[in-house]
Amino acid sequence: MKTRTILVCCVFFTSLFCAAGINGQNEKKTLRHMTVIKGRVIDAATKKPLPFASITLKGSYHSNVTNGDGIFSFKISEPAANDSLKFGFMGYRDTTISVASLKEGTHRQTIRLKSTEYKLNTVYIHPHDGLSLFKAVFDKDNIAKNYPNRNEVLTTFYRETIKRGSKFVTLNEAILDILKRPYFYDNVLPDMIAIYKGRGDINYRITDTLFMSYKSGAYSSLDIDLARSPFLATTVETAPSYYNFKVDPMIIEGNTPVYILEFNQKPGMNEPLYKGKLYIEGNSMAIMRAEFEMNVAGYPNAYKYFLKNKPSGVSLKVNNAKYIINYKIFDGKWHFDYSRIELNFTGKYKGKWLSKKYSVISEMAVTGYNDSERYQDKMKAFRKEYQSNKLRPSDILAKKLSNFDNQDFWQNYNIIQPDESVYSIIKKIKRQLKHRE
Repeated sequence: MKTRTILVCCVFFTSLFCAAGINGQNEKKTLRHMTVIKGRVIDAATKKPLPFASITLKGSYHSNVTNGDGIFSFKISEPAANDSLKFGFMGYRDTTISVASLKEGTHRQTIRLKSTEYKLNTVYIHPHDGLSLFKAVFDKDNIAKNYPNRNEVLTTFYRETIKRGSKFVTLNEAILDILKRPYFYDNVLPDMIAIYKGRGDINYRITDTLFMSYKSGAYSSLDIDLARSPFLATTVETAPSYYNFKVDPMIIEGNTPVYILEFNQKPGMNEPLYKGKLYIEGNSMAIMRAEFEMNVAGYPNAYKYFLKNKPSGVSLKVNNAKYIINYKIFDGKWHFDYSRIELNFTGKYKGKWLSKKYSVISEMAVTGYNDSERYQDKMKAFRKEYQSNKLRPSDILAKKLSNFDNQDFWQNYNIIQPDESVYSIIKKIKRQLKHRE
């Protein structure tokens, strides 16, 4: 099978045999005053994990999400220990639990969410044919109706991390300005990225291990925009030859019907493709959210899609590769709003008993969109910034950030906190971003 490639990321390996730390002393001092709650969010009926469920400390901007297996770690300062956490997931009823009750047990907490029960006052036509729904959603006229039809300048917060086990190897954060191209299938012009602010760190304390560099992470976060680049290593026309489509039960968000289109690659493929779900706004037929993952099981060479420069004597196995993208509606159009990529794999040196688990996670959240009244000024400012601080698809962000000296910008958020939600971080730097305007 010869299909169009979807860029997901590239991880480069070298060897590492040295020692130092990532904000080590400051991080230890901070953690002494924090309560850490760990747990897992699952479907109350099926017991299946709920990936990327939201967790929010009520009455604050402090929030986080579960990982691809529904697992979370939430840090709370002691003064807020008498408050409560709210857990939520699309199509499920929110659940609020006091922090005190979550602290009672020393083991991992299990949070069970129940699916939403709703009464329909209006008769909705529910599609039953998955392929027909797929074709309707990705119809060119439907895409043109629902998504931006001109260039946009977006301001985003971007974070990428690499972990070995529970220890962070690299951490990079940046404010990126993005020239987002229109949503036309025949538009081959690539998105463009410029760095406004950024910082990074490397944990050299992790010794005798594989050291990794993450390439194309920010561009990968844009490349999984299914509405602009359909459809996952195929095209809209050829996708029915490689994928099966099925309509799941409809859910209601607010007063809006949401169709769920499930897809999976057909059996017998020579290469791994994807499986997942599209959440489709029933009135506009626009994609609101997409969750999917690569079918790596049964494909021992799946690592070749992600990992480059594999050292000799090291065996690598991809455990999972998961993706999520959200869209946000305003001014009558659905806009790119958030994306997340999570790769988990295992590395083992030849002749050694123990293997080591690694994870690569990148997140991108939009903090500002075009101001239609200042559109030309925004475009001019972006092109000027791109000339001096461009980020190319071939660049490794960590190397680019070494040229930035911008500690004043981060102010109260002066220690990288990789477990904190990107939205919580955006709240902390909101004033600096607004001042920039």
